[in-house]
Amino acid sequence: MSNVFRFTDITYAQFPEDLVDNKIAKLKFQSVKLYLLILRRAQQTSSLVVEISTMEAIQILDLKRNSHGLARAELKWHRLVASTEINNQGLWSYQLLNPFTGEAIPDPRALVDFNKLDSEQVKSYFLRHLAAFDPFEDDKGLKSRCPFHFTVKNRDHPLSIKLTDGGVWNCFRCNKSGRLVDFEKAMAFTKKDVITSREAYGRIRRTLDHVETGSNSTG
Repeated sequence: MSNVFRFTDITYAQFPEDLVDNKIAKLKFQSVKLYLLILRRAQQTSSLVVEISTMEAIQILDLKRNSHGLARAELKWHRLVASTEINNQGLWSYQLLNPFTGEAIPDPRALVDFNKLDSEQVKSYFLRHLAAFDPFEDDKGLKSRCPFHFTVKNRDHPLSIKLTDGGVWNCFRCNKSGRLVDFEKAMAFTKKDVITSREAYGRIRRTLDHVETGSNSTG
């Protein structure tokens, strides 16, 4: 059985069989190519609304100018995307739709409600990120060496994480603190990667999905 297509945040493009049979199989080749480009751009930007110009479609997909318009119209007719012309230079905005209902897919940020994360989800998220920093659990939550500053004391665990309230964290050495979105952005910055809050929410959702899938598959 095919994996369920995740609408909360485009992490991969594996489609349920009924979507392939009922919609994608009926699309012309250029329409499939444009749809996959839209999905790829959504994955790269962690956004359900992406911008693609006619010139990009011609260069990347090897489409002719009129083929881009036909592909766009076909995707719209099948209620896979909604499209809006941004300017007269051929720049188009594409909104991914739920192909089973034709409705707009909710913003993934609205689906990560930190107040509704249970303590096991919070713990799994931080343990995944802090595996190399000697994390351990005590009666107050998690403690760990801090990934945001260098310390020569390997036994020093200044990073404190509450497993309630959506994972509030604080390091009493470097004084960094925040919630999950702040932690995700700070972790990205350790790799010289500056990300937006939207991108952070997408990464958090992917981590939580990966943890849940992994726990189910490994027992």
